[in-house]
Amino acid sequence: MVLQVPSAWAGKPVQGGKNVLFLSSYHPGYPTFFRQVEGIRSVLDPRSVHLDIECIDTKRFDPPEIQAHFHNLLTYKLSRLPAYDLILAGDDNALHYVLAHQEGLFKHIPIVFFGVNNRRLALEQNENPLVTGVVESVSLSETLTLMTRLQPDVRRIVAISDNTVSVKGVLDHFHAAARGFKSIQFSVLSLENLSFEELAEVLQTFGNRDAVLLLSAFVDRTGHRIDFGRALSLITENLASPLYHLWYHGMGQGVIGGKLISHFDQGHRAAEMALEILSGTPPFEVPVEADSPHRFVVDPEAMKARGMSLSLIPSGVDRYQDVAPWGGPYGFYTRIALGGIGGISFLACVLAVIAFHRRRADEQVAQSELRFRRLTRHMEEVFCVGSMATREIQEISPAVEQVLGLSPSKVRRNPSLIREAIHEDDRESFFAYLVRLQSGQEGMEAIEFRMRDVKGRLRWIRFRGFSIEEAGDLDSKIAGMATDITDAKQEDTAMKALVETLAGRVEQDFFDGAVRQLCAFLGCDTAIIGEIREGNMVHTLAMVQDGYMKESMTYHLLGTPCFESMNEGVCIYPEGVRDRFPANTMLRQVGAEGYLGFPLRDHNGKIIGVMCALSKSRFSIPKRTQEVVAILAKGIANEMERLENEQEKKAMEISLIRSQKMEAIGTLAGGIAHDFNNILFPIMGYVQMMQEETAASSPHGRYLNKIHASSLRAKKLVNQILAFSRKGDQVFEPVMIPEVLTEVLELVRASLPATIDLRVDITGEILPVMGDATQIHQVVMNLVTNAYHAMEGRSGCIWVKLAPGDKAGPDGSCGVSLTIRDTGGGIDPSVMDCIFDPYFTTKPKEKGTGLGLAVVHGIVENHGGEIDVDSTLGVGTTFTVHLPCMETACIEESVSVTAPVPVGHEHILVVDDEEEVCMVEQMMLERLGYRVSVASSGREALEIISADPESVQLMLTDMTMPRMTGLQLVARVRDMGWPLPVLLCTGLKDAAQERTSKGLGVLGIVKKPVSMGELADQVRRALDAPAG
Repeated sequence: MVLQVPSAWAGKPVQGGKNVLFLSSYHPGYPTFFRQVEGIRSVLDPRSVHLDIECIDTKRFDPPEIQAHFHNLLTYKLSRLPAYDLILAGDDNALHYVLAHQEGLFKHIPIVFFGVNNRRLALEQNENPLVTGVVESVSLSETLTLMTRLQPDVRRIVAISDNTVSVKGVLDHFHAAARGFKSIQFSVLSLENLSFEELAEVLQTFGNRDAVLLLSAFVDRTGHRIDFGRALSLITENLASPLYHLWYHGMGQGVIGGKLISHFDQGHRAAEMALEILSGTPPFEVPVEADSPHRFVVDPEAMKARGMSLSLIPSGVDRYQDVAPWGGPYGFYTRIALGGIGGISFLACVLAVIAFHRRRADEQVAQSELRFRRLTRHMEEVFCVGSMATREIQEISPAVEQVLGLSPSKVRRNPSLIREAIHEDDRESFFAYLVRLQSGQEGMEAIEFRMRDVKGRLRWIRFRGFSIEEAGDLDSKIAGMATDITDAKQEDTAMKALVETLAGRVEQDFFDGAVRQLCAFLGCDTAIIGEIREGNMVHTLAMVQDGYMKESMTYHLLGTPCFESMNEGVCIYPEGVRDRFPANTMLRQVGAEGYLGFPLRDHNGKIIGVMCALSKSRFSIPKRTQEVVAILAKGIANEMERLENEQEKKAMEISLIRSQKMEAIGTLAGGIAHDFNNILFPIMGYVQMMQEETAASSPHGRYLNKIHASSLRAKKLVNQILAFSRKGDQVFEPVMIPEVLTEVLELVRASLPATIDLRVDITGEILPVMGDATQIHQVVMNLVTNAYHAMEGRSGCIWVKLAPGDKAGPDGSCGVSLTIRDTGGGIDPSVMDCIFDPYFTTKPKEKGTGLGLAVVHGIVENHGGEIDVDSTLGVGTTFTVHLPCMETACIEESVSVTAPVPVGHEHILVVDDEEEVCMVEQMMLERLGYRVSVASSGREALEIISADPESVQLMLTDMTMPRMTGLQLVARVRDMGWPLPVLLCTGLKDAAQERTSKGLGVLGIVKKPVSMGELADQVRRALDAPAG
C-alpha cells in the first residue's frame, strides 16, 4: 500500500539539503504512524532535511503478491527520483525489506531502523557497515511487576497475540519474564487459533482477578484483518478485567498502562542517528542501541472504571492526562479564539526570533554532543560528567550500555538509575568519595564498588574522578572514568578459592579437588589430570565429567591434543577440537568442542603428566587463564612428585624389611641345617657301616638301601635350605623329570582324600633337564599341595600333565611343560599380581607362610624356565612350568673302576661337641685302620695335644662348638707352634670361614653328613700332603 505524501511532505528538496526516505511497515491510519513521523520531523525539519514517506502496509495486507506489487511500484518511483542520502526503516517488516534489497534498490545507502522487535536480527546489524538503529526492546518484566503492584490479588495474566512478524519476538520475552512470577498463572490467547468473535466470547469469561496484556490483535485465524482502534474497542467492550499495553497508543481508550514505549521518542532517536550519519559519521561508527525509550504511565480514569484503587500507583509512575480539543460548536469559544488571533500573531513573531536563537544554540549543543560521542564511542571505559548540585548527568559515554545495560539517553533522562544500580552497601562510601572530590581533594585514589546491571547481575566498578570548575559557574561538576573490573575480581576470587580449596588436601583428595576447581574456573564440563607412563601412555589420576568423578582410565598420548601440549606448553582450541583430531575417540565420547591443555613438569623440568579441560561448547577463556592454570599445574606436579617420593621411600622400606626377613630366615636356615646335619650324619654313618655287614639282596639290605636313599634326599634338602639362605653351593646335573614326578606323586597320593581324583598324563619323549632334582621335586610338591588345598572341603580333580614344551630355551633348545590343573575355587583377579610375592598368602596362618609360590618362582627362574598361571573364579586354576631341556636324551654315566677305600694307621684326634657325631666318626676311622682319640671340646683337645704333640698326626675338628670354635682351636694350635695337619668338619659351609681356615693352614673342609668313602679320601689326602 503506497501512501500519497501530502504536499507538506512532498515538496522539492531544500537547496543544498539532504533527502531521506522513511519506509514504514504501517499505514497512516495506524495510531503509531504519525507519532513516529512527528519524532522524526522534530530532528530533521530544523536541519532542512527533506523527508519522503512510503508505507508497505503489512499490518493490513501481508500476502506475497501485495508485497511484490509494492516492490514494483517503489522500484519505478526510485528510478525516477533523485537518489536518497539515507533510508529510515520503521518496524520489523520494513527492516526485512530493506535488508533483502540492500544490494539492489538501496545499494551504498545508509539505513537506520527503529521499532524493530527482533532483537537478534537488530543486533546482528552491528556487523553490517551500512546499517544501524534502535531496537524496540519491550519492558515486559517491568510491566508485569507494575501489573502485580496495581492488582495485588491477581491470579492469572493472559497475553493477547496474533501471528504478525513483530509479535513473535515479544512473545519470547513474555514467556521468559513469566518465569520470574512463580505464584501467577500465565497463558496466551492467540488469534492464530481464534476468530475475533471467539476472542470476544473468551474475554467475557474473565474476572477481576485476571489481568490482560495486549501484544497484537490485527489478524485472526480466518485471515480477517482490523485496525488497532477496532481491535481495542472489541477488547475493552468485552473485557471486565484490567487491560495493559506495552506501547503508548491506546492510552486514554481504556488501557490501564504499563512501562510504555514512546514512538515519538523512537522516531526522534532514529532521526538523531540519521543526522549524525548525514553529518559525515560512517554508519559502522554509530552502534546499534539495544534499548528503546520507555516510561511508566497509568491512566487513573481507566483504573477508576475497573474499580482499582489509585493509592496502589507506585511513586515515579506518570499519570496520563487526556487533553481536551481546542475547537467547539459554541460561539463563545469561537469568539475567544478569534479575539486571540491578533495576540497570537504577535506572539508568533516573538517566538520566531527566540526559535532562531534557540536553533543556533541547539546546533552548537548537537555539534558538542557529536564530538563527545565520536571521542567516547570506542572506549571500553565509561566517561561521565555530572553535577552534585542538580544531581544531573550531563554526559555519559555509550559504554554504559555494555556495562549496565542502560542506554546513555535513559541515564541522562533519569540519573537516579545510576544511584539505584549502586549496591546498597556501597552507596554511602561512593557518595562520600564524590563529596571529597567536590571539596577539591586532588590526587585521590580510585574507588572500587559494586553495581547491578539491568538483569540484576553484580558488576565490580573501579571509578577515578576529578572536579571541574568553570569560570562564572558556581556549580562545580565532577567528571570521571569508570572501568568494569568484574572479570578481574572474579578471577582473583577464583584463584583465592582455588588455593583455599586445595590447601591441606593430599593424594587423591587433592587431585579430585583440582579437577573440580579447574572446571569451576573455566566453566567447562570435563577436566583430567593424567600421569605419563611408559610407551606414551597416559593414566588418569583424576577425571571429572558433568560434575561426577570418573573411574581411572588409560589412553595413548599420540594423536591427541595432549601430545601438542607436551611440545608447545599451554595448548588452547576454543572450538573445533574434534575436527582437528578426528581419530580421537575420547573427544567424541565426551562431545568436546573446546580444549585446554597444560603440561605437568617436575622440579627438573621433565614432563611427568598433563592437565586438560574439555568443553561441549565453545571455550570462553578468562583473561588470566594461563596464570591460574600454571599455578594449579605447579601444585599438581608437586603433589605427584611428593607421592612418587613417598612410594619410593615405602618401596625402600619394604625392600629393607624383606631383606632383613630374608637375612633372618637365612640365619635360621643355617642354624637348622647345622643341627640337622649333625643328626643326619650318624644315621648315614651307621647305615653305611651296617650295609657293609649285610647282604644287599636280603630284606634288611633292601631296608638299609631305602634308608640310605632317604638320607641322601634329606642331605640334598638341607643343601637346598642352605641355597635358599645363600649359605650353600648349588650344583646342577641332568635330571629325569618323569622320575621326580613319579616319586612326588607316590608321596602325595597317600595324603589325598578319596573325594579328590589325581590324574597323571606323561606324553611324548621327555628329555632330561639340567638342574637340581631336589629343587624340582619341591616345585612339583608345592604346586600339587596348593591344588589340594584349593579343593579342600569339596570334591574335584587334579590333573598333572608332563609333555614336550612349545617354548624353547634361551639358547634355542627344546623344552618340557609341566601342567598342574585343579577344580578349586580359583584366584581372585585382584590378587593375581601378588601370588608370587614373598610372604603373600590367602591361606590361614596354620596352613601357609607365603613362601611356597615365591620359592617355586625362584627355582623355576634359576633353572632358566618360566611359570604361567591362569585362573577363573569358581572354575579352577592352572599352573604351567616351562623348563629348557638338554639336547640329548642320553645321560652319560661316568664309568669308573671301583678303587679300594684308602686306609691308614696314623693317630687322628676327632674334636666335636656332639657325642653321636664323635662316635660315628671314630667308628668309621677305626674301620679304616686309624687310631682315634676323641675330645668333646677345644680345651680338651689342647690338653691331649699338649701331653704328646708328636703322637697326633691329624686333627679332625668340628667348626661350630661352644666356648671355643674350630677356627679358634686351630689358631691356638698354631700359636703354640705345632704344625699339626687339620681338617675342619662342618654342616654349614661358609665362604668367609673357608678364607680364614686357609690362612690358618687348614688342609680341607669335610661337609657333614659325609660318607665313609668321602671321609677316607679326604683324611688320606691330608695325611699324605707335604708338610709346610
